[in-house]
Amino acid sequence: MSDATPRALAGIRVIDLATSRAELAGRVLADLGAQVIKVEPLGGSDARRLPPFRRDSPNDSTEGSLYWASVGLGKRGVVLDIESAADRQRLLELIDDADVLIESFDPGVMGGLGLGYAALAARNPGLVYASVTPFGQTGPRAHTPAIDLTIEASGGLVGLQGDGDRPPLAIGLPQASFHGGVQAAADSLLALYERNRSGLGQHLDVSMQAAMIWTLMNATGYPANIGGNPPGTSEFRNDVRPTLMPGMRAPRTMQCRDGWVVIGTYQPGIGERTLDGMLRWAGDEGAASPELTQRGWLTYMNDLVSGALTVVDFNRGYDAIGAFVATRTKRQLLDGALQRKLLLAPIHDVADVRADPQLAYRRYWTDVGSDPHPGPFA
Repeated sequence: MSDATPRALAGIRVIDLATSRAELAGRVLADLGAQVIKVEPLGGSDARRLPPFRRDSPNDSTEGSLYWASVGLGKRGVVLDIESAADRQRLLELIDDADVLIESFDPGVMGGLGLGYAALAARNPGLVYASVTPFGQTGPRAHTPAIDLTIEASGGLVGLQGDGDRPPLAIGLPQASFHGGVQAAADSLLALYERNRSGLGQHLDVSMQAAMIWTLMNATGYPANIGGNPPGTSEFRNDVRPTLMPGMRAPRTMQCRDGWVVIGTYQPGIGERTLDGMLRWAGDEGAASPELTQRGWLTYMNDLVSGALTVVDFNRGYDAIGAFVATRTKRQLLDGALQRKLLLAPIHDVADVRADPQLAYRRYWTDVGSDPHPGPFA
């Protein structure tokens, strides 16, 4: 995106009162061209104290948080004590000219300060007011104490993750806060579009728990259609890998020369073609015997069930693929898989993402000082 390209939200002003629960909302709106005014309390936003930190910065610093460097990017700051009458009046003057307000305090906090939606809409009828809370503004759990981990768990995400020999494991960074914030940004865009027709703002009640359900992808369909949770998740996490036959060795992830790749061989049709294609590729490179490559694997699932293919022979074929993959880089494997139309993908680490040619071509990265930051996704 060129610096001269008009951005979608140019001319939109956002007042960002979010806590760390929803800092990403303002970041997304700033990326899209809005003027985002971050209102911080005395001592700064709590997100300034969240890890990870710069190596040369003490952990209690308000300037060394890489978390804040990311979620605060593009925002303009002002410090106000909203419990002070004088500062609250200054805030109201900012809100009078605003298009969007984002807040993520517990239900009732803003109303108790005279800053609830009804009071602000009376001053500024076009204001889009987004409230992000763990469980929404109303309901039996609206006032239940929560942290990011418990919100992720209550949304179902944690049940899908982790190794079978220990409790479910959360993803390292605060997913509920990230998804709740981006949901608020997306909802605000829709409300601004509606305002173009009606001239009126509205109150957006964003539940972080509900936002997490979108992250479950196809898992929500399993109980309704299959009668249970997805294989390898929830109560099935001890099943290291679902297989057609006992004793099969068919890991989905394989180690290559510079990391890991995912190979999909369990889908009928494309998965069987991938297994056959990987062995033929290995054979072309002298890494698999003619006995294995000439057998033909396009019907291996039915062959295993019928007994035409033994588990021992299947494992020999899969082991040959693993040995071949270990000699190639992620780039070599991806290029070869694309050429042969095989279901294989590299597992990128941060260095891979930074070096990705597609992101570079789209001028995705934003340099702040000497540090590259993720840029606008739209």
